[in-house]
Amino acid sequence: MATMYPQFSLRAARAWGIWWDGWLLPFGSRPLRRYRVLVGYKRGRDDPVSWVVDPEISKRTWPRHRHLYGSGNLCPMFPKDRTWRYGRDDISHYFDLVVLWLGCQIHLEEYGRWPGPESPDAHQHGPLTFRSEGDEIERAACDYVARSGIGALRRALPGLGVPPGLCDERARRLPLMPRVSTVRRTKPSTGVATW
Repeated sequence: MATMYPQFSLRAARAWGIWWDGWLLPFGSRPLRRYRVLVGYKRGRDDPVSWVVDPEISKRTWPRHRHLYGSGNLCPMFPKDRTWRYGRDDISHYFDLVVLWLGCQIHLEEYGRWPGPESPDAHQHGPLTFRSEGDEIERAACDYVARSGIGALRRALPGLGVPPGLCDERARRLPLMPRVSTVRRTKPSTGVATW
């Protein structure tokens, strides 16, 4: 992670466990398209859980999105394809899938369609437009955020996106372990390592 995604830091909070927190810029040609992403490890799940926090992309803001789970977290891969598997793949490979997902999201926002393949049952998860009829629900959510703020929307609809409190800055940053290649011994006889 430190090599592939150095802008992410590992966080921990008693109520949430551990997660990565940082910013992604999927396309260098679109510097204003920057996203704060959280990728967490949930007990009892093999796959990480990821949310786009800022600007929020969740079932709160995109209620008809075909590539978001019901709880508002991203679906960056078709699970049955086993594209990423816990124990086999590094977490940075999962982040690569999140970056691809964000690239598809940008394409959807700019051109009105999701590029690339979808799961065989994608039609069951929402319309091809990814929006409600006449964009009524999306406009209502946008108006609510403009009036009351994203925090109010998160509190009003807690189960449809990043859990309120998870994206707080109060979480403790965990120290990252240095790579083995950076360890140098000062004196072989003392056994003390310096970094």
